Amino acid sequence: ARYVELGTYHAQAFPYASTDLVGARDAARASPGITGAWIERQSVGVAFAHGAREGAMIRGVEPGFIADPSTQAYLQVVSGAAALEKPYDALVGAAMARKLSLEAGDTLNLITIRRAQNGAMIPRVSILTVRGVVSAGYRDLDAQWLFMAQDTAARVLPPDNTRSFVGIKAADPFGAPAAARDAVAGRLPPGFSVYQWKDIQRN
Repeated sequence: ARYVELGTYHAQAFPYASTDLVGARDAARASPGITGAWIERQSVGVAFAHGAREGAMIRGVEPGFIADPSTQAYLQVVSGAAALEKPYDALVGAAMARKLSLEAGDTLNLITIRRAQNGAMIPRVSILTVRGVVSAGYRDLDAQWLFMAQDTAARVLPPDNTRSFVGIKAADPFGAPAAARDAVAGRLPPGFSVYQWKDIQRN
């Protein structure tokens, strides 16, 4: 339950021939039985602070996902607050925070790489403020996760190295694992495929 609520969602809608993530999110939210739907953008980068660096799994999420009761039930706040109120706020995993000596209120540099048309690799540095230190309850995740605002992620993450989708939740992901997927079937804009959490995490 902890991993499904925090990491996988109950279903994910991936665009294969569409860019209308907002339309897909709104259509999912309007579907019967759906308790929440949010756009997420994922990429990788390097977090740098106090002379130390650590690889980061960047998750650009909407504030509503962080505030959702099913997320709050499993995302422990170690310090600060679990909130993304300003564009360059960030939440970092507890293990990453320890390695980088980060606490709520600190600043970190997030380095991402994009590829130019000529093939050159161009770094981009985004300066983030640590709004909170959080724990998913698994050290592997706490060592990697860095949450930031989804709309900021859309601006600063390299498009060619970013995975974007709509995460969807329904009422009972274990009693009815396919409920979220089935509830949005035929309701999303053309160009989306939807997978239930058991398919996403089959391995």
